[in-house]
Amino acid sequence: MVENYYVRNGAVAGLIAGILTAVMVYLDLPTVEEVLEEASKISFIEQPLVVNKKLLDLVLKLSGIIACIFFVLLGVVFGGIHEYLDKKMGTKTAVLPALIAGLLLVALLTVPNILLGGSPQKTINNLVAGATYTIALTVLAEIKNPRTFKEDILKSSEIY
Repeated sequence: MVENYYVRNGAVAGLIAGILTAVMVYLDLPTVEEVLEEASKISFIEQPLVVNKKLLDLVLKLSGIIACIFFVLLGVVFGGIHEYLDKKMGTKTAVLPALIAGLLLVALLTVPNILLGGSPQKTINNLVAGATYTIALTVLAEIKNPRTFKEDILKSSEIY
């Protein structure tokens, strides 16, 4: 079973990376016309695209928030991976498993972009967000070590 301190650290690291990603998304946000033009280039349908522009504009405005939520969810999942690696590796601290879990996220975010010919800007954004997550998770593993909380709870609940 996944312990909530690993997941909490992953969620916090995901929130930090998600906020940075949201900022990057809003700085590079395309207009509705640019999105429609790009969609018409890659559309496999011969008919012209019929799109509700107000709805598309709303989705574009919410895209940073959606990216932030996505990173929090990824952070929770990779917090669980951090716990798994920590228990399997048996290292003295939880820092090395946190670093490995973060690097796995970086690989998950960047390798498909590279292999499938994604835009360099998106690859760099994903790399920066993944690196931010890795750094935040590693720092949290050192500062808020998820291993020590169980002992702290047990000590505080003892009756003398």
